[in-house]
Amino acid sequence: MTVLLIVYLHMRLVRLKFRGTYHIGERCFVGARGAIIAFPSTVRSVGEYAFSGCGLVEVRLNDGLREIKRCAFEDNSFEEVVIPESVDVVRGQAFRGCSKLKRVKLFRRTKVENMAFPRSVKFIYLG
Repeated sequence: MTVLLIVYLHMRLVRLKFRGTYHIGERCFVGARGAIIAFPSTVRSVGEYAFSGCGLVEVRLNDGLREIKRCAFEDNSFEEVVIPESVDVVRGQAFRGCSKLKRVKLFRRTKVENMAFPRSVKFIYLG
């Protein structure tokens, strides 16, 4: 993942697709500028600060994802996120600073740690 950090740091990303990746490492894409991230079914966890400050407008999380770590998506621009049923836990401050985030769709079984989302978020439970 170090190579990805060097390659993508502070570059403008238009579309990212991961294939065959199980874990997106800590601080992997910090500061990269992007628009849409789509995760393949193989991703199981997103590391701390992985997409911090990327300006993402859309995130498509995969079914099969198990954990979203602390500050993984902080300071981004999407308005809605759907947390798949497979996610066991969303760690504290995972979406800190996402001031445009208005709706979070998730399943009741998912553990959401304290301050994982901004206070202004409306939760929509899918099951």
